[in-house]
Amino acid sequence: MRHLKLFSFHQVIFLLLCLFIACKQNPNTVLAPNSTCPQDLLTQYHQTVLLGASDSLQFTQIVSLIKNTPPTCLDIAIDSFSKKISGLWYNNPQLNAQVIELYSFIGNNRAYSHTVKAKAFLALSSIFSKQKKLADTDSALALAVKDSAGFNSNMWMSYYNRLGLNYFYQNKMKEATELFTKGIALGEKEHSTNIALSNLYTNVGTLYNQIGDAKNAIDIFKKNIQFIESTTNDINSITDNLSNIGTVYGAVLEQFDSAIAYYEKGLVVQQRNKAHDNQDPVFTLLINIASIFKDRKQYDSARYYQAFAAPLFKEIKDPVAQLTFTMNEAVVYAQVRDVSKEVATIKSFLPDFYKDNNLECLQNAYMDLALVCKLQHQYAAALAYHTTLDSIAETMSSDKNKQIIHEMNVKYETAKKDLQLKEQQQAIAKKELLIGSLLALLIVGILASVLYTTLQKLKERKKETIRQQQFTTQLIAQTEEERSRIAQDLHDGVSQELMLLKENTHSAGAVVTQKIESIIQEIRNIARNLRPEMLDKIGLSKSVEYLCEQMMEAHQIFISTNISFNEPISKETDLQLFRIIQESLTNVIKYAQADAVNVSITQKNNSIQVAIKDNGKGFPVTETLASGKSFGLHSIIQRAKAIKGEAFITSSLQGTIIKIDLPLTTIKI
Repeated sequence: MRHLKLFSFHQVIFLLLCLFIACKQNPNTVLAPNSTCPQDLLTQYHQTVLLGASDSLQFTQIVSLIKNTPPTCLDIAIDSFSKKISGLWYNNPQLNAQVIELYSFIGNNRAYSHTVKAKAFLALSSIFSKQKKLADTDSALALAVKDSAGFNSNMWMSYYNRLGLNYFYQNKMKEATELFTKGIALGEKEHSTNIALSNLYTNVGTLYNQIGDAKNAIDIFKKNIQFIESTTNDINSITDNLSNIGTVYGAVLEQFDSAIAYYEKGLVVQQRNKAHDNQDPVFTLLINIASIFKDRKQYDSARYYQAFAAPLFKEIKDPVAQLTFTMNEAVVYAQVRDVSKEVATIKSFLPDFYKDNNLECLQNAYMDLALVCKLQHQYAAALAYHTTLDSIAETMSSDKNKQIIHEMNVKYETAKKDLQLKEQQQAIAKKELLIGSLLALLIVGILASVLYTTLQKLKERKKETIRQQQFTTQLIAQTEEERSRIAQDLHDGVSQELMLLKENTHSAGAVVTQKIESIIQEIRNIARNLRPEMLDKIGLSKSVEYLCEQMMEAHQIFISTNISFNEPISKETDLQLFRIIQESLTNVIKYAQADAVNVSITQKNNSIQVAIKDNGKGFPVTETLASGKSFGLHSIIQRAKAIKGEAFITSSLQGTIIKIDLPLTTIKI
């Protein structure tokens, strides 16, 4: 089976480029003014681009306008002019020499910017590429890249695209693929929406198709369709890619029903094209479907699609498309009417095919000529054509073998390069792993050192805290022992002496006796405060109640108690709790200006909880503890710690609460 895309790769690629440049861009785009280019000139440029005169007249007017345009204005107008020129040149190849002259004038004019000159040389490279003037194409691209200071990402993509095509024409597939891929990578990195990226996708897909890599060809054409739909949504561009996918299914995979399905999808898409400004895509789709039915010998169906393509024939400029239509006509109408005119047209192409060594087109042409003769029962002529076909087939087989060898070499070189790249990446990964491991070890070492130092400091702090706690506990114990001794001395010594003195001074009068009694009572109070003797005799509960009664009598303050616990506790705990309550009540009387206090000692779960609550004016707890003038509060905290308990002090304008929480496991007898 034969399809349009298989005849001449460079012609098809050029056709695609021209269609993208000349047909798909909107020529009605209004040029944006700036301070260096007046609006009236821009209006004149816009009107010139929209000219409807003959190709030659339009081109002459554009050339005149460009040569008289200030350089700064051409910076703005060059893209619109180039699109128009490309369209005129595609429609009228006779303008070729004049177009080359114009672009050479722009590219070599020092008055123009780097960007304008580079764009002119890129346009020149496209023209030379079409003409297969490979050396001239290289020269134009070299001149363009000299002005690469004016390149943007879109221009770089165009450069890679055209240089890649030049390598392809020289059968340097590897270099062509690398350049196309480089351009695509740039466009995708920049998130380009420019048509240059679409051209690159098209060329890569066509290259895959050329070497028989159907899967990658189809994938890249589908990717191009998604790109176009998300950017320009150009109907002709979408149609071209659907046609390309159909060609891959038909020519490479020989899945003809799938090929027809994609061609028909293209025709459906073309129904949205209201402008009908370019009939090439529709014509291509129709003759490709006709070719499939022709190869299936379903000539009625083939004639059906040929009949739709016939009215468009005169508008088609591409000779490859024209020849495909003519070859289809000769075969499908061979049994219906005289096709000598079509046969003569096919034969007229043969010298050019021999000259260009285009064996594939020669084979297709002789195959159709032989088939026409067979259908018309001209068997001798058919045999002659088949004989020629055999010699071409042998040559093609040899060339095919060379192509296969070349493709294998390309794949080998690519695989070799991939392996080298992989080895380099592995070496880099190993170095990075080694460096990372060393850094990790260094970091771990530093962290271990810091952690060890921190732990040592914490241990030292913990030891110091324990030492301080032990010192505080011992100090409190020694203080209580000293108090007990002093209290005992006052009771047994001074108090007894005063009692004797009192007995011996009855004759001294009531005043002296009363004074001695007062001193004795004061000494007893001092002794009791130093060491509550009754604590050992009547226990904590009764001692606290007695203490509260004494303070109520002495200081006119209401003190209530709530004492309820059953567990026996050590004498040391009794003493420290009594001192905490005593200190708390003393602080209330001195500072709180309270009317009432509640003292509670309760047992909850596995702990004894002591609470002293007043309704005084309160105080800032944190600031007071930090002030250094709160010996009483610190004494409460340290006494609680001495018996393995914990003190909690909260205060507000509504009063103060001091709570002591003692675990029973540490205070039971």
